[in-house]
Amino acid sequence: MIAMSRHHGRRRGYFYGCANNWKRGPAICRNTVRIPQEALDRAVVDAMANALDSELVEAAVEQALTRLSETPQEEADRRPTLEREIAEARRQEQRLADAIAQGTSGDTPPEALITALRAEEMRRKVMEQELATQPQPTAVVSLDRVRVARELRTRAEDMRGLLLRQPEHAREIL
Repeated sequence: MIAMSRHHGRRRGYFYGCANNWKRGPAICRNTVRIPQEALDRAVVDAMANALDSELVEAAVEQALTRLSETPQEEADRRPTLEREIAEARRQEQRLADAIAQGTSGDTPPEALITALRAEEMRRKVMEQELATQPQPTAVVSLDRVRVARELRTRAEDMRGLLLRQPEHAREIL
């Protein structure tokens, strides 16, 4: 879709139409529909204004604030669990190493114990890597839900008013 214009008597008419039809001709594209720019601009601006409805904005704000308040808690819960599991894996490794060491001096260590020790070491290393990628616990920022919702509602209403009152600027913004 491209913007185009042509003369209509003493004034110029502005339209949107198919770019392939306009530039390459009807052999490539038979879509000759031309929509007046004013009509399409008004439809887009109205759709955007409806999307900025205060109820929709408030629902979106509530959902965003809920997500923001849940995420740090989930991250904070995972870190101590990993630390406990790593400590338990180290204790298990030590027990396996002690069991291997208690074998008689001439005996070769049982393969099952060595295999278990290697598996436990791998499991611990994977958990340590996961712990290293976990974000450091941060202080949870307290958000004033009412103030945030009011501010966003005000900004959405300002944008909605701009879209409806000044369609030329709205076209540039969009």
